[in-house]
Amino acid sequence: MAALLHDITANSYHRSNVPNSSKHKFTWLTYSSLAQVCKYANRVSYQVLNQHSPRLTRGLPEREDSLEESYWDR
Repeated sequence: MAALLHDITANSYHRSNVPNSSKHKFTWLTYSSLAQVCKYANRVSYQVLNQHSPRLTRGLPEREDSLEESYWDR
């Protein structure tokens, strides 16, 4: 839920600051695709679980190939 709210807010912020962006050619609720929002949310959920569960010893890679490159540029 936090990832979705963050993305909705990012979309609104970006629309206000870069109104002529090609991202805003159509009116969408989120800045990223639903698939990307889910990937971000899953990664955050895993990190939270990993911090609080000693059984999860294998960490995620530093970068995930399936996430958009722009995610890592932030």
